[in-house]
Amino acid sequence: METFGERIDYLVRKLGGKTKAAKELDISTEQIRRWIKGVSDPAFSKMHKLCKLTDSSLDWLAGDQQDRLRK
Repeated sequence: METFGERIDYLVRKLGGKTKAAKELDISTEQIRRWIKGVSDPAFSKMHKLCKLTDSSLDWLAGDQQDRLRK
């Protein structure tokens, strides 16, 4: 089972990397690193935007479903 941080990392890579994701989410790359490491958790609004940008499911990101794609 993937961790929350691993799922965030996957979406960040899908978006084009930490620098591009940080710009799209209007946050620092350091903040993304903290999410991936599990040091801090993203605000719901940032998770929502990350999922929309990558056409991914919030349920998948939260670990509540196996399928990554939004339905």
